[in-house]
Amino acid sequence: MTKPKSFQKLLESKPAVSGATNAAPVFRITSTSLDRHKDRVLAIKSAGDEFRVPLLWNHDSWSPAIGVARCFREGTEWLMEP
Repeated sequence: MTKPKSFQKLLESKPAVSGATNAAPVFRITSTSLDRHKDRVLAIKSAGDEFRVPLLWNHDSWSPAIGVARCFREGTEWLMEP
């Protein structure tokens, strides 16, 4: 049985910070490619270089938020740290 492509990609991923043992995961949230939910985020309009937003499970806005995400800019890319 073959593993789903997204699962295989997750297994092959490298840590966000090399050598860090308990580093929080960091996700790129701007991309020209469609993600698995068919979303594409090309840019983010923000007054500053960092902001916080509610963290949703599976894009489900009807359920309570599961936490807060820190969104920040590094160069031209926006990243998210839950």
